[in-house]
Amino acid sequence: MPISLLHTIAANQPVFDQAAHELDIPAGQLHHVNLPTLREAVVAAGGFTDELRFQLRNQLQALATQSDAIIVTCATLGAAVDGMADIAVPVIRADAALARAATAQSGRLTILCAAQAALPGVQALFCAQEKSAELITVTHVPDVWRFFIEGDTERCHASITTAIEQAYADGADVVALAHPWMAMAPISVQGRRAFDVARAAFAELLPDPRLHWR
Repeated sequence: MPISLLHTIAANQPVFDQAAHELDIPAGQLHHVNLPTLREAVVAAGGFTDELRFQLRNQLQALATQSDAIIVTCATLGAAVDGMADIAVPVIRADAALARAATAQSGRLTILCAAQAALPGVQALFCAQEKSAELITVTHVPDVWRFFIEGDTERCHASITTAIEQAYADGADVVALAHPWMAMAPISVQGRRAFDVARAAFAELLPDPRLHWR
């Protein structure tokens, strides 16, 4: 099935390509579009204006003509996607797919978030799921976003893996990574794989036993 992926950060494309490769999804089935200027415009405007919402709808409608499904990988665009019911193919909000997958597991859940500005949105999204808020912890991982922006891959990945280890040590039964690009780090710790955005999004389109994290 042809799948279009709408990104606003270029680093997310290889994450989804890698997940697709692991799941034997042919590379030719993925169509990537990167629109960083749309995310920047939303941030600059302090949220979605009618014009920006119109631009996003037009982009999704165009992608729908060449796809069986669309995955929106950017959390900034996610809230606007929720209200669009006029797209001809399923539109998967990737961060919401992660929230559904992770909160469906039993036990204590820790979500690791690199961008401090994203913390309130991540908290609201996960706590809106059918899981007790007392079992959900959103943790800011210091310096990871800075390492990512600076292109310091080694320290970025090491910090992510260390944060996963610490989350388990602090009592988490399940760990989830709030940003797609975080999955480029080694995320299998203590025989358990942290939940990541790409695999969660694909899981809603392509049920596959290899998408089980445990």
